[in-house]
Amino acid sequence: YCRSLAGIPGNRIGNETMQIRPEQTRTALITGAGSGIGRAICQSLGSDGIAVVATDISQAGLDETVRLVTSDGAQCESKLMDVTDSDDVKQTVTETGEIDILVNCAGWDALMPFLETDEAFWDRVINLNFKGTLRVTRRLYRAWLIGSGAGS
Repeated sequence: YCRSLAGIPGNRIGNETMQIRPEQTRTALITGAGSGIGRAICQSLGSDGIAVVATDISQAGLDETVRLVTSDGAQCESKLMDVTDSDDVKQTVTETGEIDILVNCAGWDALMPFLETDEAFWDRVINLNFKGTLRVTRRLYRAWLIGSGAGS
C-alpha cells in the first residue's frame, strides 16, 4: 500500500519535519473505497492495524466496504465524499481529524474508442481522476502543515 511521505518519521515538507504518532493507531483516508482497488486497500490497511476512513460517492459501496473491513476486527468508518467538489473535500478532511496516510483511488472512465469521446467526456475524466486527486492531496497537505505549525 502507499504511505504518505508526510507520515514517515523524519520526512520533510517545506522546512518542517513531519512525525507520525507512534503511540497511537495510524489513520488512513482512502478515496474511491466503495469498490475495486479502493476497497481492497481498505481491507489490507485494516488488517495491518491501521484505522480506515473509507470515502466514496456510493453509500451502498461504503456500507459493504465497512462490513468487509470490520468483519476481521479492524477499525473502519465511512464518509460520503465527492472528490469533484472542493467544499465537500474540505468538510470531510476537516471533520475526520488526524489523518496519517492518504490513498487516492477515486476514478472513473468508460471504455470507448477515442474518436467517440468529446470534450465533455475528457472534462469529466480529468475533473474526477486528476483534479480529484489534487483536491484531496492539497487539502490534506494543508491540514498536515497547519498541524505541524508550518503554515496555513
